[in-house]
Amino acid sequence: MKHFNILLVFIFLINQSCCFYCNDDDGSIVNSSHYEPVYASRTELNNSIQLKSAQDIINSGKIYVIEDLLFVGEEREGFHIFDNSNPQDPKKIKFLKVIGATDLAIRDNILYVNQVTDLVALNYDKENQTVTLTKRIENTFPVLISPDGYHDLDTPQNSIVINWKLKL
Repeated sequence: MKHFNILLVFIFLINQSCCFYCNDDDGSIVNSSHYEPVYASRTELNNSIQLKSAQDIINSGKIYVIEDLLFVGEEREGFHIFDNSNPQDPKKIKFLKVIGATDLAIRDNILYVNQVTDLVALNYDKENQTVTLTKRIENTFPVLISPDGYHDLDTPQNSIVINWKLKL
């Protein structure tokens, strides 16, 4: 019986420490996340992919190499594109802006990017310096949760959580 009581206390403590919602004094549920969601409308997200002039890397992510191109992720912003024909001296070419992107795969010159909840396929033409969206599959990936595990329950209609920022 003693072990059972200890187990119950342990389960209770784990449950209380993992709670992302707490009851307020009036009994309503409140968010205990230290982050607040950043939203984009579905239209804004769908129209956000752009090829821009090269820019400085601020918050780098993964690095991808294909043929003589090098892609460096800029977390949740897009990808820096470099001419890597001379690996000892890569040259900045462009910045591929893809709001909410964190990962990239390349096959047969098609860039596959996760754009928050969507999977997008892009054709990058390095000769003409253009990018074309060839396909978008909406809601392929799960909704973005906060770094402390919170799911936004109040997302406005036709909007998507594209990031989380620390509350001030």
